[in-house]
Amino acid sequence: MDNDNNLREGSWIAVQVRSGCEHAVQSGLQQTGYEEFLPTAVVRQSRRGTVRRVRSALFPGYIFCRYIRYPRFRIVEIPGVIRLVGIGKTPLAIPETEIESIRRVVDSGVFAEPWDHIQTGQTVVVKNGPLKGLRGTFMRRSQTERLIVGVQLLGRAVAVEVNSNDVRPVKSPVSEPADLALSVR
Repeated sequence: MDNDNNLREGSWIAVQVRSGCEHAVQSGLQQTGYEEFLPTAVVRQSRRGTVRRVRSALFPGYIFCRYIRYPRFRIVEIPGVIRLVGIGKTPLAIPETEIESIRRVVDSGVFAEPWDHIQTGQTVVVKNGPLKGLRGTFMRRSQTERLIVGVQLLGRAVAVEVNSNDVRPVKSPVSEPADLALSVR
């Protein structure tokens, strides 16, 4: 049933899964005919004094898939699935632009890591490099500049290292002088 969030056949939705079950649910979605997207990145993991690189979900506890109005197999029946993210029994659509932004980050090969939450910051667009044209929220953390690309529905985001010289502020409806310094938090 369509609702105000423009949920229609083929819309991207978020599926909440049990911790550590992202890859199993991805496999289950593939086997049942759903188009799925599990954004991952290689992260360093320290365990018992040994550091190793592992592929980890950028949105732990979530996977994305295309909505099918009359599915052959219900998503919530796949082992590891908790629920579809939405209001009541109606999943909420995730804008295609948010999914494509995350896909570009994953495909670019630049360092990316899960980010706990999206904080209020200045919206910027990348003007150089493999992420050229990508919009996000610019943040500063531990002396490292980050571009945050998020899925608003989940309240989650992905942090990507980017040089402040490679971004420009997105002009607001009230035009500001172009030569103002970029303020970062």
